[in-house]
Amino acid sequence: AFAENVFIRINVNKNDHILVGCIYRSPSSTALNNTSLLELLDRIEYNKYCNVIIVGDFNLPDINWKFPSTVNTQGYSCEFIKKLEKNYLHQMVQEPTRGRMGQRSNILDLILTNEDNSIDDVVYEAPLGKGDHSVINFRVKIVLEVEVPKTTKFLYDKVNFENIRSFLEEKDWEAEMCTMNNVEEKWQYFVQMYVALLNNLCPKGK
Repeated sequence: AFAENVFIRINVNKNDHILVGCIYRSPSSTALNNTSLLELLDRIEYNKYCNVIIVGDFNLPDINWKFPSTVNTQGYSCEFIKKLEKNYLHQMVQEPTRGRMGQRSNILDLILTNEDNSIDDVVYEAPLGKGDHSVINFRVKIVLEVEVPKTTKFLYDKVNFENIRSFLEEKDWEAEMCTMNNVEEKWQYFVQMYVALLNNLCPKGK
């Protein structure tokens, strides 16, 4: 019900998935919409994902993110901080992300994650175009499973090519191929013989 949000699931491994969400909370968001955002954070099934990352413009300038707190202990910002604590979400942005000439700079754009050690290299860059919000780049650390190939292959670095050459040199190719009608038949005959030699003389591995 919260406007506006979009979420995607990224499959990392067979059993591991990352949930990535993007949020925009308008400065004129209604009380009902604000409540919907808190409910959205509660509805996420954090235990289903190896990492949950939620980014976006939350427009909560009165929160001090160095020591997550706010002057107004009864306002929405205070409720928001409590909701993050309840769901064990860490906020990774620590520098102002929006500023205009003559106005105080604020942290409006957030990176929320349930695994703080999975986010690093947060870099604040210049706004795009005429925008006044910083571009934020960051790295997500993911453990990937690398599957070992199970295909059996020839180990060409271990084959004795001298034995193959000797065998091929001893063949009477003219006598072998004189009854064949065209080049294609002769080529196929050679290929089959060569593969048979490899199967006998070349070791295999996975």
